[in-house]
Amino acid sequence: MRSEKEPKVGAYCYAELGTMIRKSGADYAYIMETFGPFFAFIRLWIECMIVRPCSQAIVALTFSQYVMKPFFAECEPPDNAARLLAVCCICILMFVNCYDVKWATRVQDIFTYAKLLALFVIIAAGGYELFAGITLDFPKPNF
Repeated sequence: MRSEKEPKVGAYCYAELGTMIRKSGADYAYIMETFGPFFAFIRLWIECMIVRPCSQAIVALTFSQYVMKPFFAECEPPDNAARLLAVCCICILMFVNCYDVKWATRVQDIFTYAKLLALFVIIAAGGYELFAGITLDFPKPNF
């Protein structure tokens, strides 16, 4: 079992690859240099056709679950409704990206600011609770 003090080997590998292979393209460039164009193409194709769409679908489904949860406080939101909302979110973002790049940049900026605002609110609320002496959710240390 790996302890938390052990280094992350993957980060070291990417750092070494980045210093040895000075081409842009990250994984694609490294695989192209090491294994050739066929495997680099296959890796890029899998990334574009499988990995990225799946990760976007997971993010959209998670977003729809969080958005619908306040309306279904006593139970889980219906799966079909969550999926439909996720599809609508993906379609809206796809339309914005296809319609105008400046709009897409603005939408991305708005979501970034919203994430930062939520993070600051969580940190401020936690700090207030901590300094007020409300530590109910913290376990007692065993000394």
